[in-house]
Amino acid sequence: VEQHNTVEDCWVVYFNFVYDMTDYAAGHPGGAPIVTNRAGEDGTESYKIFHDKMLLVTIDKYKIGRLVIPTELNPSSEEPSLTPTDSETEAPANGAPATPAPITRAPTTPAPI
Repeated sequence: VEQHNTVEDCWVVYFNFVYDMTDYAAGHPGGAPIVTNRAGEDGTESYKIFHDKMLLVTIDKYKIGRLVIPTELNPSSEEPSLTPTDSETEAPANGAPATPAPITRAPTTPAPI
């Protein structure tokens, strides 16, 4: 994400999701600099000042994916994994089909309106 930090290549993180805002920035109602000033970084706190989290649906088509921070780079991270481990998906010893582990997410607090 940090490498996409220009007006011509503008990726911004909002709520742990990465968005390619390059094409959107010029059409932002508050002006392109509102978006491009956060190019290559997490813009969540700035976003929350002016927008409700529910407004993210308007930029959903620009979403690239979920930001993943490897555990070895951030050992204090307490965010749960969204991918079950091999042991969670292995078939039981009795030959019954494996039951996929549920995907858990950290609780979120809605942003103020």
